[in-house]
Amino acid sequence: MRKWISAAAVGMALMALVSCGKSDHFDPNTLEQSTVGELSSDVTMRLSQEEFRSVPCELSLVITNHTGEEYTYGSEYRLEVYLDDQWYILPAEEELYFTSIGVMLQPDGINSENIAPEEYREHLPAGHYRVVKEFYGAGGEITAAAEFSISE
Repeated sequence: MRKWISAAAVGMALMALVSCGKSDHFDPNTLEQSTVGELSSDVTMRLSQEEFRSVPCELSLVITNHTGEEYTYGSEYRLEVYLDDQWYILPAEEELYFTSIGVMLQPDGINSENIAPEEYREHLPAGHYRVVKEFYGAGGEITAAAEFSISE
């Protein structure tokens, strides 16, 4: 009898943990498909590290302007996840507020920025992601992205 009660208690505890845990994947049917087409080669972004075992506290972006034009950008960014051969926009878990500033990216210049993805989403399961930012110049708006992966 004691073994049965112990087994039942362990089973109920495991069910509680599983039901309260975070999802280990995203459902593409519940996400908005990304509208980002081909990324610009005029301004590129890369991360100082691209492989993580869990959600990183900070991502260090290196932004490079490959043109003789000046670009501006803000502190805003979004995260996207790659599912079923398609990029999807990840909504922030809570409403985010970005400081409205204009950062200059000089012609042929390189800027470094740090972002905290945990502020955007506390939990990111194993998968392939990208940080997406918009840049504004005389030729209009362009989009750049930097990809990273989280493994188990």
